[in-house]
Amino acid sequence: MSTDVILRMIDDNDRDEIWYCDQLLLLGQLIAWAWLEKKHLLPSSLSILGLQPATIRENLTRLSALEDSACHPEIFGFSCLQSIPQDKVDTLISNLNKALQAELIIYPEIPHTLQQLINRAGTQTPFWTLPDDIAELMTLLLAPEKNSACYCPFNGTLSVAHQLAAQQQNVYTELPLASPLPYITNLLADQAIEHRVSHPIFSPVWLKPGALVQFDYCFACPPSKQRYNVKQINDLYGRFPEQPLYGDIIHIRHLLAQCRKKTIAVVTESILQRTAGKEWGFKKQLLEEGIIKAVIRLPSSSLAPYRDTPCLMIFDKQQHHHDIMIFDASTAYFRAHTKRNQIYPQPNTLRNPDVIYQQIEEQEITAHSRLVSYDELVENDYNMQVDRYLTKTPPKRLQAVSSETVPLSELADLIRGQSVKSDNMLNGDQFLEVMVSDISAEGVVEQAGKPVIVNEYRERAIQQRLKPGDILLVIKGHTGKVGLVPTICGNNWIASQSFQIIRLKKGTWIKDPVVLFQYLSSSAGQAVLQQLRSGASVPLLQTRDIKKLPIPKMSDDEQDMARQNWEEIRSIHAEIRFLQDKALTFQRKIWKN
Repeated sequence: MSTDVILRMIDDNDRDEIWYCDQLLLLGQLIAWAWLEKKHLLPSSLSILGLQPATIRENLTRLSALEDSACHPEIFGFSCLQSIPQDKVDTLISNLNKALQAELIIYPEIPHTLQQLINRAGTQTPFWTLPDDIAELMTLLLAPEKNSACYCPFNGTLSVAHQLAAQQQNVYTELPLASPLPYITNLLADQAIEHRVSHPIFSPVWLKPGALVQFDYCFACPPSKQRYNVKQINDLYGRFPEQPLYGDIIHIRHLLAQCRKKTIAVVTESILQRTAGKEWGFKKQLLEEGIIKAVIRLPSSSLAPYRDTPCLMIFDKQQHHHDIMIFDASTAYFRAHTKRNQIYPQPNTLRNPDVIYQQIEEQEITAHSRLVSYDELVENDYNMQVDRYLTKTPPKRLQAVSSETVPLSELADLIRGQSVKSDNMLNGDQFLEVMVSDISAEGVVEQAGKPVIVNEYRERAIQQRLKPGDILLVIKGHTGKVGLVPTICGNNWIASQSFQIIRLKKGTWIKDPVVLFQYLSSSAGQAVLQQLRSGASVPLLQTRDIKKLPIPKMSDDEQDMARQNWEEIRSIHAEIRFLQDKALTFQRKIWKN
């Protein structure tokens, strides 16, 4: 009921305005004021009944100055009025007076309603929180005992803190962004969450002599795609041995440093799939310690700030987990599309969280869940991306080609294309860079379209200079697309950083690079390549995976057939181009200049 009342008091069409969230927070302050008066905790001179817009600022200042502990200065000392148009303030106060007189406000429901509406503001919201479905799943998965010490850093986890407090847990937050919302929640929901305003990474505040406070359980939804300048983190507690730039590792390290039992955190798919450098070492250490219990992929777009598909990681310090549960909760069974008139801002929401909890606890093996051993994770270079383990059935067409395969690295050398920047110098060497758009419809690199003049990057350009018969595999963006470098090509052609150069070794059983090219561009080869894709917003193919790519052994007759098919394909495309040119000529004849 409170949600419907508030939507009638505030114009929902304003949710894209920059001041929309301030208007909601102002409403929360006024309702908190009304609640205090209802409980007879205010002097009669501070009655909200008959409130006039002209006196609102003065009265809020008086409320923040009261010594009574019930009147938190954190609620009324936060000014929301500056950005809100005056006519909107007038309408809000008029509507609130009417709602109070009619006794339409259900005070305990207000915090939840405000959180949902602030979420709905999209990019304008300064204080986004987890939606109810994800918050419920997180509390289910950790299932803290009553009166446990639960730590909820970062603003996004406020909704989880609210649910935990309702379950009679001892809840402690650490919020980088100051807002009256957490204190309004405490007051109206009659909760005692201990809030601290500070950045958990730069200035942790939950301390004890000589160390960080250890909580029983940690819940977090950190900001996504966050990067840190490690030189600016003055870490006195040894939380970050890797000193990485990416936020996922720093956030997890901080949580583990303040947790003694279990932790659950929202992460991006990027940290799951990265297999190089500090990310590789970080995951290797956690898996060796056996504290990773599960990885869960959530429905895409279920968390507004996470443009990529969000995931949950569960860490358990109480048991050693040799196998980890990989769970895909993005499938139709767990995904519910939001109706337009619903209050959630996300196009997808989560359903059946109890099933997720049950199957993870009981370690059930289903179409959307699987226990993955430590050895298999090592074999995959600690890549934990869900698709890698839940779509492992080899394509039937590949089995039809040959049951015997060899890894690509035995047949070809791989050269990773790197960025070659033009020095813009007249005395530099000129190269022509092949781009993805230079690959023709039949898969031939007919020309190199981008000239670059290099001096500093000359050695790098020479290393990725193309030779006739090279195969170019797109590894970023349009992953899996392949191009063949023709016999006649310039001696100054180089590959862009979008490509992996595949150069056939001498003395292998493959007679002609055309055979390998034909397989990679076939439906069977493409199916295998797509299984190896990683990344979220930008699909990627990693060199380690490409080296292991299974190539079916083919007889001499099969290879001859592949080359004959290639000639036929080229002939067909040549005819297509001829007909296209002919049609263009006829079109030009219709109108004369």
